[in-house]
Amino acid sequence: MSEMSAGAVLPDNATPSEAPGRSERRSRLVPVLLLIIVIGGVYLLTMHQGVGRGDSAALQYNSTVLGLCYPPGYQTEILFGKLFTMLPVGPDPAWRVNLMQVVFGVIACLAIYGTVLGITGNVLPGAVAALTLAFSSIFWSMSTFAEVYVFYGAFLILGLYCCQRFVSGGRRVWVYLTALALGFSIGGRPSELSVLPAFIPVWVFYRKKVRLTPATIAVCLLLFLLPLGVSVAGYMVHYADPAASPVWDDVLGEQIRTGQPGLPEAKPVPARLCDAFYYSLGLMWTGRIIHADVAARDLWDYARMLSGVAAFDRIGEDYLARVLQREHGTGTCIGILGVALVVWGTIAWRRQYGWVLLGWGMFVGNLCFYIYNHQVDSRTFIIPGLAGLSVFVGLGTDALMRLDGSRVRRAMWPLACLATPALLLATNWAKVNCNTSGDRLWVHSTEMFAKAPLPQRCAFVMTPWPGNMCRYVMRVVAGRRDVTIINAQDEWVPKAIDYFLAYGRSVVVPYYYIGAEDAAVFLQDTPAAIAETGMILITPEGLRRRPG
Repeated sequence: MSEMSAGAVLPDNATPSEAPGRSERRSRLVPVLLLIIVIGGVYLLTMHQGVGRGDSAALQYNSTVLGLCYPPGYQTEILFGKLFTMLPVGPDPAWRVNLMQVVFGVIACLAIYGTVLGITGNVLPGAVAALTLAFSSIFWSMSTFAEVYVFYGAFLILGLYCCQRFVSGGRRVWVYLTALALGFSIGGRPSELSVLPAFIPVWVFYRKKVRLTPATIAVCLLLFLLPLGVSVAGYMVHYADPAASPVWDDVLGEQIRTGQPGLPEAKPVPARLCDAFYYSLGLMWTGRIIHADVAARDLWDYARMLSGVAAFDRIGEDYLARVLQREHGTGTCIGILGVALVVWGTIAWRRQYGWVLLGWGMFVGNLCFYIYNHQVDSRTFIIPGLAGLSVFVGLGTDALMRLDGSRVRRAMWPLACLATPALLLATNWAKVNCNTSGDRLWVHSTEMFAKAPLPQRCAFVMTPWPGNMCRYVMRVVAGRRDVTIINAQDEWVPKAIDYFLAYGRSVVVPYYYIGAEDAAVFLQDTPAAIAETGMILITPEGLRRRPG
């Protein structure tokens, strides 16, 4: 048995491969292009074709108007989204924001490829790692419609790639790019802070080769904090004059909830700055308590996805059930073959503890946050952990390729490793596809929704899930600047309805807030395209016709 198969695969002081020559770099463009074609092609075929619901629609709307999302605001993603909405491609801005997720999903996979290639010096391990991440259900699904997970995860993985390049070549620009990429990831999404300590072992292992001066560290810190500054500045701009900002509807909704109508008093700059940091850091999400029973459920769900058992879950019978499955996380991530490669990669590369601890640090740090978060959609938060495991998939593939054996056996190992992403592609397609007939029907219904004749200055009052979609359709597609859309919680929806009716304004609400007898009256005034989406238009005239 060779030294590789015994586990002592590399000398203690081994370093990543040297930079390739010019001709070799040209030849390596071929696998990069193939990865772009394969991953990008699959993502485009399964990409959602229009406006989504809930948080997805909020990102699409705010990207169009340069607004502000729920905490921590996601200002950097909105800025990138605005750039994509200006591209001369696709039918509408919502489609272009979905396209942005495809682009960043491909970028993240290429960064994983480059990282593993730089560590191992072999193309196939990098390709297997990239494809395994690409076709893991959570990553794939979140790369095909507007969301935050892949966008900020891509910057985290880019930070991983830049870190490897810095260790490999020692050029200071790469450590600056590492700090900036991690700043984009964590400054826009503070939940990713849990994986930041994973980068420390790499510096410890290579500290004699790669030295960081105090000046370099200071520049890195400034670059790391720069994206957070962008988020804080965005908040300050929006709340400097809420009445003239895209966040005005949310300000009005808060006033209705608290019973304090009228324009809010402008806060002093220091107080607004404190609010901006509190908002941008997502501090209102702290204070959760870990419950043993919930943690056990979350860990079981995670184990089912990693093992591939979730591949046998039934797909929802109706469109809404399928959408909820996608948004809450389903299918297989990494898979049992990938897990085997993770184990083998850990054993084979154990002497390179910097990279081993980095990969496992990303997984464990993200796992800790996953257990702490314990939300219904917690599985969508595991992308940093999947990135760490994908690196090990590549390292395990490299270790298998170095095994001694017959020519036939050595030829079979690459095929066996490629089976990992191939199985993920085959079993996850139906579960994560966002371009089904039901999805296309949804897009068509929103187009009809935008054309519905509605009274001037009418108001939409509903929970955020449908409310965000209405905000995009009415403001962006229909161009109805006179319409007010209030995202209310269930307990104060009736209060918001009464507020607008008292001013003689018509109100659109979900049907379940209206009794059956009243609904029959209000449906007479409700356009068919509105009624088909489960909403009812309450007009002052209909209110007068209501019995009693």
